[in-house]
Amino acid sequence: MNRHTIITMMSLAVIVGSLAYSTAGMLAAEDLQIRWNQKSGFDFLTMLNGGIVHMCNPSFMQVGFNGINIIVSHQDEEMGRFIIDGYLIKPNTSTEIAGVGKMDRVAGRIFFGYIDTEISGKDIARFNDENISIRVETETTVLGFIPVMVEKVYPAQEFQDMMNDKSNSYRC
Repeated sequence: MNRHTIITMMSLAVIVGSLAYSTAGMLAAEDLQIRWNQKSGFDFLTMLNGGIVHMCNPSFMQVGFNGINIIVSHQDEEMGRFIIDGYLIKPNTSTEIAGVGKMDRVAGRIFFGYIDTEISGKDIARFNDENISIRVETETTVLGFIPVMVEKVYPAQEFQDMMNDKSNSYRC
């Protein structure tokens, strides 16, 4: 083989390896697990006032993300969000990360109080909690500079159960 062929093959191997590693990192970001810092202590009003979450990386490789937005919507209208700054989580570990809550309206506090009592069964609110959705957006990159958004959507009850780890599926 001549020298140019060897250099080309090595360059191609480096490019393919980098792309595969970055793609694997993006796929691992989809498997990140999240729960509230106090088991059975999660409610939407508390989250949107800020707090600490446990993030679990059950994969065999480290996962980095630029940020996570947990967006609470009612009938497709955003009512508030919980924002987690970028972080790097080592393989098979769990870490505590602080987040900041933001509500777009003053009436949001009352609204989230109604959500919490409706979902917990403590009170009957006058709205359908099936119209509430939670979208978790994880911002990451491929090759370190191509932005990618990984998105999951949950019904309110399922998200609350996940944050309280009612199914004991948190693997870290």
